[in-house]
Amino acid sequence: MLAVVEHRLATLEVRRLELLAEQSGAGAAGVHELLEALVIPMLELGDRHGINHYGRFLEQIHTHPAVTDAANLESARRTSVRVIMRQLQAELTDLPKRLRLRRLRALPTVLFALLADHERAVEAGRVAAGDVAAWGEIVDMLAGVLTAPVVERAPIR
Repeated sequence: MLAVVEHRLATLEVRRLELLAEQSGAGAAGVHELLEALVIPMLELGDRHGINHYGRFLEQIHTHPAVTDAANLESARRTSVRVIMRQLQAELTDLPKRLRLRRLRALPTVLFALLADHERAVEAGRVAAGDVAAWGEIVDMLAGVLTAPVVERAPIR
């Protein structure tokens, strides 16, 4: 399992760093742009490389330390993810710290579920693997999870 994650990380890392460099040249990156750098390489696995089950694989193992351990972010193999997560954290400073960290910790769970759902939709013929509009919807949903406004609620009885 760890070998599969590490093998895919090499491909993802190169592409994420390319996207981050492009964004850096274009100016400051916001939440959507950072999420694009995180997510688009994962969606490209199916479209460009014919890898059609990685999202479903990640959905199944998303609680494994190989995927979730914060220490993994210090690895040279995950430089792009570390940069993206730190920049996302900086973009979300309007949120209370506790909520900001909770949303960022939930991001992989939501991301992997959406990737797996996309793979199933591709397999069923409901969407093309390279449908960039569908990719954009996934990025939009993830941005919504991170940036949803805080609503004051009455205590639940």
